[in-house]
Amino acid sequence: MGSCSTPRYLLVKDSVVTRLLGTGCLLSLLTSHPLVHLIGRSFVAGGDRPATERYDATLRAPGALTRVRRLTLIWGVALIAEASARVGLALTAAPGLVVIGSPLLAIAVFGPLAIWTLRRGTWGTPSQPITDRV
Repeated sequence: MGSCSTPRYLLVKDSVVTRLLGTGCLLSLLTSHPLVHLIGRSFVAGGDRPATERYDATLRAPGALTRVRRLTLIWGVALIAEASARVGLALTAAPGLVVIGSPLLAIAVFGPLAIWTLRRGTWGTPSQPITDRV
């Protein structure tokens, strides 16, 4: 059996995708449409061209791009930190503990972050529903 089928590798492999997504978030900060904006646009507008144009227009609102960049930065750092913690856990803890601890770590990190993101939204107004913003 190759090293790619060892228990530790199998416990770490999902962290690679998480880390790549986090890196993508951080690299997208160099563009005019950070990754959080692109992901939000796909959820809110789907393939509807007028809705996509309205969603993209939200970045022109005062402070909107700054807020999107902040969200993207926070998500990028959180994704990389969670992946790093999961790798550390997989390399130091017993595999049975990792199988239980890894999903709990993801829930502990991404649950509150997702709730905060949905409440805060791209526009930074916690009370306004997403559908009213586009």
